[in-house]
Amino acid sequence: MKKIFTKLYVLLLCSVTANVALAYDFTEGNVYYNITGDGTCEVTKGDNLYSGTVNVPATVEHGGTTYAVTAVGQEAFSGSNSLKSVALPEGLTEIGGDAFYNCPNVQSVNIPSSVTKIGTWAFAGCRKLANVSLPEGVTEIGDYTFYLCQSFTEFTVPDGVTKIGSKAFYFCSSIANLTLGRGLNEIGDECFGGCSFDVINSLNAEPPVCASPYCFDSYSSTTVYVPTGSLDAYKNADVWQVFTNIQEKNFSGVEALESLGAKNSVGGGQLCVNGFSGQPVNVYNVQGKLVYANPHYYGEEIPLSKGVYVVKAASNATKVCIK
Repeated sequence: MKKIFTKLYVLLLCSVTANVALAYDFTEGNVYYNITGDGTCEVTKGDNLYSGTVNVPATVEHGGTTYAVTAVGQEAFSGSNSLKSVALPEGLTEIGGDAFYNCPNVQSVNIPSSVTKIGTWAFAGCRKLANVSLPEGVTEIGDYTFYLCQSFTEFTVPDGVTKIGSKAFYFCSSIANLTLGRGLNEIGDECFGGCSFDVINSLNAEPPVCASPYCFDSYSSTTVYVPTGSLDAYKNADVWQVFTNIQEKNFSGVEALESLGAKNSVGGGQLCVNGFSGQPVNVYNVQGKLVYANPHYYGEEIPLSKGVYVVKAASNATKVCIK
């Protein structure tokens, strides 16, 4: 209980600084902007806090120049108590630290597929924020990113994420089903403290390294599903071994390869995926382990050893055999 009060104190203390107005270069509609470069700008904090529904356009004109909106700046929406929803455009690449910090009534924020970076504390204190989907291009979830997002009922960490920071999901107490992607290698201290999961799907065949025994809380009440063939690894891994119910599950999407046959084949140890330029391409082995990931694939040759693989291109999936 002492730990919980300490975290709440930190949240309240930080909210004092979150209300400091930032300078802005211009405003269009009900949105404030800073110019960040030649033809680019970011959403920022202005004279008034944001409220209601905010629609951020992909481009905005000012002084005869058209600017692409590429980021939500640090603390841009922070402390906006009356904010309900925000629509962000494709082309946005970054959501800055504290961007939506302490917006207790925001219910909806879409994260465009073009986003690759989300700052620390970005959504902390968004207690009514409904489930969000992270793009495949995001590689790290920073410290306190979703701290106290108490309306999440499920969450999927995409395969591209390799690290989750300390207290990133601290007291997201309504999450029942958690999926950890195939690329996840590190979980920070108290990352999921205060959470009580029904199910954790951990898709990496190699157990992610946990910074401390306090990464999770619900060791006895949670069923952990791990890829086929990795049960012993999880049962012998630090922290994971504390879970009392760990079971194997086939996450590869490939059932009975011997009877189905792998008709698609590629020779020479090289794989090329056609027709998906600029879209995410992931390759998994039959154990479900991620062996190749590219959030923006442009026809590069993918070197693979002999074997059968599952290739996911955008929302499509197929089996290939490397001979």
